[in-house]
Amino acid sequence: MWTLRIAGIELYFLLGWFWIYCFMGWVWESCYMSVVEKRLVNRGFVNGPFLTIYGFGAVSVYLILRPLEGQWLPLFFCGALLATALELVTALVLEAVFHTSWWDYTEKKWNFKGKICPESTVCWGCFTLLMFYVLQPGVSWMVRQVNIRTGKVVILVVSVIYCIDFVISATAAFTMDRKIRKMELWQAELLEILQKNRLTGAAEEIRSRISSFRRRTGQKVRVYPGKARKIMKNYVDMVRAEGGQKLDVLIDFGTEKKSGLNLQRERVKKEIQECAERLGIHWGKGKRLIEKTIQRFVDAYPHLNHVQKIGTGALDSEKKEEQKLEQNPDRNYRLVRNTMLCEQERASYDQLARKTFGLSFELWYQNGYWTDANCPYTLFDGAKAVANVSVNRMKLEKEGNLYSCVQLGTVMTEEGYRNQGLIRHLMETVLEEVEASCDMVFLFANDTVLDFYPRFGFQRTGQYQYFWKPERGGQAAGKMDGRRKLDMENKEDVQLLRNYYEKKNPFSAFQVTDNFGLLMFYCGSVMKDCVWYLEKADAVIIAEEEDGSLLCHEIYCSPDRNLTRLLAELSGENTREVALGFTPKETEGFEVRRVDNDDDALFVWSQREDLFRDGKYLFPTLSHT
Repeated sequence: MWTLRIAGIELYFLLGWFWIYCFMGWVWESCYMSVVEKRLVNRGFVNGPFLTIYGFGAVSVYLILRPLEGQWLPLFFCGALLATALELVTALVLEAVFHTSWWDYTEKKWNFKGKICPESTVCWGCFTLLMFYVLQPGVSWMVRQVNIRTGKVVILVVSVIYCIDFVISATAAFTMDRKIRKMELWQAELLEILQKNRLTGAAEEIRSRISSFRRRTGQKVRVYPGKARKIMKNYVDMVRAEGGQKLDVLIDFGTEKKSGLNLQRERVKKEIQECAERLGIHWGKGKRLIEKTIQRFVDAYPHLNHVQKIGTGALDSEKKEEQKLEQNPDRNYRLVRNTMLCEQERASYDQLARKTFGLSFELWYQNGYWTDANCPYTLFDGAKAVANVSVNRMKLEKEGNLYSCVQLGTVMTEEGYRNQGLIRHLMETVLEEVEASCDMVFLFANDTVLDFYPRFGFQRTGQYQYFWKPERGGQAAGKMDGRRKLDMENKEDVQLLRNYYEKKNPFSAFQVTDNFGLLMFYCGSVMKDCVWYLEKADAVIIAEEEDGSLLCHEIYCSPDRNLTRLLAELSGENTREVALGFTPKETEGFEVRRVDNDDDALFVWSQREDLFRDGKYLFPTLSHT
């Protein structure tokens, strides 16, 4: 075996070179990452001091490019391309086998799916020259200095140790992938138990700590099981202690209730204990080796990214739809943040929107109204968009104060991919990445999903709409002096609308500002025939009338105008009442009605403020996303 020749070189020497280059690669990357991270980092898939990609890369490049040894320029380019191809293949194999991406070049220019980039390609070319003219002579000399019999023993021992180490590391990688999904399921179950038993304060604190932990672990590593168990254990202990104290206080109020409260306390403790044990929270020693390996993965690879392998598991039948991510275990999904930037991805996203809502975003995008304030989070199955949740960042002016808000919208799933947990996965991702500076997160839901969003901490909030009844004998709309419908395909009329939009709605106590693009989504489509310019009143009004009811969505004018006078001018002789699509600052003379529309229900995320809570507000009708 040892005398087997490959490209004219004995296997003994090739294996010796291989392990030396593996070690040198480990030294290089560990030192480099230790400097970058400002702490000691053990880089590599296995625990031992070997990076096999360097060994395979160095030996294969040397064997293939030996005929070019004296030509440094072809050697540079061929080495760069060959090593880059090996890097790409390695990344794809690791992702396919372990559902994990071990490095990420997405922040580098001109990268390919975060797996390779020009910067690393140039480095590989330089390493090729370094290997041929500096390292290889030294490595070859080192192998020749060792007695062949001794060398064979060393190679065999290192190979056996590496194989054992690889099995441990592979087990840890598979375990990490499996536990990430289980942890998500059981964390939600534990929080549900706490909330069900009115320990909401503790539940919210656990949820907050979990979110904080995830942010510290890294932008893309959602859960690290080892540390998560320690955090959860501490808080379960705290919950048990506090729960016991609270129940003991209640018991003191009357001896008649004592036995019942004791039973309740024991039941709560038992439920928490059972769920905690399923989470892996044991009050004793556990398996340390695999956990340490997982921790090393997270420490050594800051860009470690868990690629969600969508598959089913052994789940309770009543929770399957919300907890499984895909019925087909062989399918991988690709999450794209901001689909609008890529023409092919945008076209697929737009096709899904047309199928689901009958709406197209393409013309809106081509006309330049899209901004990065609108960021679709889209799951792709290959090149096909199959699920989406859009994040819409906006400034909300309430009673003269400005708030930073996020509205979630365009929630949709391709028909053949529904009831597989894709939206749940997107919602969790979006909420984990909400900026700390965001004051409120909210969304609107139809009657088919009213029970879905509360699972993520959303609470339904009421809205109030204001109505005004014009006096009889009002002026007919068709005979109103100076009234002109604006043509939304005419650039001058669009510019006129923009000029008045910048004046804002002076009558609104609760309005979205600096989002002309969102307004044009409506005015360029469903509301294009409802934009009116009142020259005498020096105002632009967006309104529509049906069956004697006039809905006034927005009024843009100078602040010295009178709201009811403008409404009177806009009303026709058959107008019975005017409904406002915004919340007026002055409510005298208006009738207010609570809006309870299950087909357009407002939900606000409990982890942020609820700006609707302290008043009777209506979110502007032309600011829904």
